[in-house]
Amino acid sequence: MSKNQTITGVVKIVRKGGFLPLPNDPKNEVFIPTDYTWPAFSGDTVEVILIGDKTPEGKPIARVIKVIARGQTRLVGTIIKEGQNFFLNPNNERLPRFQLAITNLKNLKPKIDYKALAIFKDWLNKDELPVAELEALLGPAGEHEAEMQAIIAGHGIVYDFPPLVEAEA
Repeated sequence: MSKNQTITGVVKIVRKGGFLPLPNDPKNEVFIPTDYTWPAFSGDTVEVILIGDKTPEGKPIARVIKVIARGQTRLVGTIIKEGQNFFLNPNNERLPRFQLAITNLKNLKPKIDYKALAIFKDWLNKDELPVAELEALLGPAGEHEAEMQAIIAGHGIVYDFPPLVEAEA
């Protein structure tokens, strides 16, 4: 493996950075320092470029250069408010520990301490928060029904059916 070589794969991001299994040797992996993971989320398919350095353990070090496919775009979390802005703290701990700005394109009124479903939109600048559109309010955080809805929504299971389908049931 040489400097400037590119590798594609699914990245796993943890607190200290990211790891990408090597295509021909999945037991070994490339290390991606935290500063080099942007704009990837854990589970994304990314392209990385080797920068020529190695970790003390001998792992090649790389930098994300492109997100090819998002591993997750449906985000479930709890709404908080800071100043005049609303944010979503994701339930999925594999996502980086930052908040997602919520745009209000569906005319839903965000409610503080509510579980919500949001759809990832973009993350254009490393120094700014990623943006997600508020899709649905699931209920007050900590309430049994809302927590169940959050688990279901977080796994991509459809829990809301059209009226015609519900009438048939």
